[in-house]
Amino acid sequence: MNERGIQLLEEVSRKLSVMIALLANPIEPGSKVLLRDQIVMLDSFGLKPSEIASILNKTPNHVSKELAVQRKGKR
Repeated sequence: MNERGIQLLEEVSRKLSVMIALLANPIEPGSKVLLRDQIVMLDSFGLKPSEIASILNKTPNHVSKELAVQRKGKR
């Protein structure tokens, strides 16, 4: 298998891991989950800000700013 094929398999594997994690941590119907919490959760699963932005229909810049605020708040 060539280098590109290996990269594609790794990317698919990572995304499947995220899907499994999301399924294992269901959100209760009717509960209010903040956008910030969704961003942090998806980041903790290893997604890049651009991938998170695509999923949540936000800009990568918005996601990066939210992550920066969260990281700054943990100090």
